[in-house]
Amino acid sequence: NNVSKHIVPKKTLCLFFAGSLSHNIRSPFYLLDLLMHITTSNVQFFLAGNFDSQNILGKYISDHRNIHYLGLLKHEDVIKYAEDADVLVNIGNSIATMVPSKIFEYMSFDKPLLTTIKIKNDPCGNYYERYSKCCIIDETLPLESNVSVLENFLEEVRQGRYSYVSSIDSFTKNRPITVVKFIEKQCDRL
Repeated sequence: NNVSKHIVPKKTLCLFFAGSLSHNIRSPFYLLDLLMHITTSNVQFFLAGNFDSQNILGKYISDHRNIHYLGLLKHEDVIKYAEDADVLVNIGNSIATMVPSKIFEYMSFDKPLLTTIKIKNDPCGNYYERYSKCCIIDETLPLESNVSVLENFLEEVRQGRYSYVSSIDSFTKNRPITVVKFIEKQCDRL
């Protein structure tokens, strides 16, 4: 599998999402609509994973050349796309107690993060605010309210504003590798 920048022009901003999307819990359609309204040029959005609204997603893909569905990928291919992406994308969920581990995996790449939130007092809000490379799109606001927020964020990414800012140290305990090392240490004690 080629990684994202090998299949899009070099001056393109590559956004990447991987995961499962259930339209009742984590619908991508607000973000897709938002991406269609921005005037920022050369932005490509790649989605990988499982979607229960495949027919609606197919309409977005066929109508917009900057939205691409990669299907289900092996974990190592997801890592390659994430490493190559300019911005990692999280789509917020509608469950008030759900904190997806995906955000910590994304933050471990130390890359700009674009996330949406669907509910007031999103349980991930504290983490997003502490991660200095995060753009939060509030889906409870009208689409027009978020166009300039997203455009400004993408322009800052394009200009390299986030290249030298490291935020990951504050999430050391939340990183997937930290959990793996903890489990390995416990197994060694047995």
